[in-house]
Amino acid sequence: MYTYKKPSPYKRPLFIVAALLLALAAVLAVLELTNTTHLFHKNSPTKPAVSAGQSTKGEKTATTNSSQQNSGTPASTPSGSANTSQPGDTKSNTVTTADLITPFGNFVSAHANVPSSTALSSVCNTTVGATCKIAFTSGTLTRYLSSETTDSGGSAYWPSWTPNSIGLTPGTWQVSAVATLNGQTKTGTDATNLEIKP
Repeated sequence: MYTYKKPSPYKRPLFIVAALLLALAAVLAVLELTNTTHLFHKNSPTKPAVSAGQSTKGEKTATTNSSQQNSGTPASTPSGSANTSQPGDTKSNTVTTADLITPFGNFVSAHANVPSSTALSSVCNTTVGATCKIAFTSGTLTRYLSSETTDSGGSAYWPSWTPNSIGLTPGTWQVSAVATLNGQTKTGTDATNLEIKP
């Protein structure tokens, strides 16, 4: 007696080819979604990382034109501003199209009951090549530390200044950092006010 045996679907060549194509499509989809390959989409630009720290202090930022670099002569600071020039500090004014990062960092090294003659320090972290200044506001009065250009780590430093050197009187001052780059301006505000004691 003859019995009909149905052929196994796994031996059909068309089914095998379809399974291989499906597996290949799945692998390709995973590679595209994890940005390993860029066959069907462009590599999206990433924002520059801010790696602020003492190890990057004063390092030059990349420039496209060497005439954009400072000549090494320290810029004059306005009267009442903190002098922040240090040996080895080489900043550059870099023309960049990067998005400006809202400033963050240790805008002032002490906050409570600070005598007006105490030496303080400040740091502003933002986009590489941006200009940053620290602002102190009390009522309608605002005082600033001098503007500084961020180094290759995206940081600007004011290593030693005193409240009375920039005209901060006893009382409460709101602290913020104002960064500018290619017409963009962003402000970061310290969560804690600076209290200058009489």
